[in-house]
Amino acid sequence: MPKPGEHKTVQGRILQYSQEIGWIFVPRAEAETRRGFESGGGTPAERAARASLYFDDLLFEKVKEFNPRYAEAEGALAGQLRRLQANIFGNRECLGLLRNRGTFLYTEENRELDLMLIDYANIERNVFEVTEEFYINNGTYGMTGGQMAPTTLVGQKSTTTPEGRNPAETGYPMMMCEILSQLRAPRYIARFSLDCPANVIQAKKGLRKSFELQRAGKGFTFVELLSNCPTNWGLSPLECLDWMRENTMKVFPLGVFRDGEA
Repeated sequence: MPKPGEHKTVQGRILQYSQEIGWIFVPRAEAETRRGFESGGGTPAERAARASLYFDDLLFEKVKEFNPRYAEAEGALAGQLRRLQANIFGNRECLGLLRNRGTFLYTEENRELDLMLIDYANIERNVFEVTEEFYINNGTYGMTGGQMAPTTLVGQKSTTTPEGRNPAETGYPMMMCEILSQLRAPRYIARFSLDCPANVIQAKKGLRKSFELQRAGKGFTFVELLSNCPTNWGLSPLECLDWMRENTMKVFPLGVFRDGEA
């Protein structure tokens, strides 16, 4: 009997929980089409080379809904997000956009208006979609060649930082739980690790609570999962788990940063 893989033990259950509380499941093929993957042959990394990180169609639709005077071209905002620098300045700009502190030019009045990306006051106006692709913090962009990610540790090597991440050039790792904890709107913020069965069980409980809070319309929730990448780290699976405990988990401490239901 084949051993259960990550998809069955982790991702499959996340998909199940999310659909149980009303999230819309987007199959992988549809998600790749909406993100603009290249059709035909090639490796996943090659097909994703020019793909968007976002569902550009949905992003544009909601921006138009939340900002009736927004008149930019459909790909303008997605392009702006893709051009964010992979350093502390890009992190700061991204945080500002998530806080709805961005602006757009309203040409009829020749002035800047506030740009809303997330409706925190009316959470039901947002769209919750889930795919088989999850953003998990393993410190690298594994699907596109192992480049430095926002969460790559200082000194950690990648294909774009062969000598190790240098904060003077590329900033420090993005601490998403700590960043989002500065906002008033989130109801639940937590970070878990997938390095051992006990921590996986805690992660499952946190994910379930996150989904249940959103299903009840009680506010935005955020769960970060620390994982590993044996291929791009150049380590065996067991060595990766040790490396996580000795390095990743010391930089990204586990815990519940906010619990509105505690």
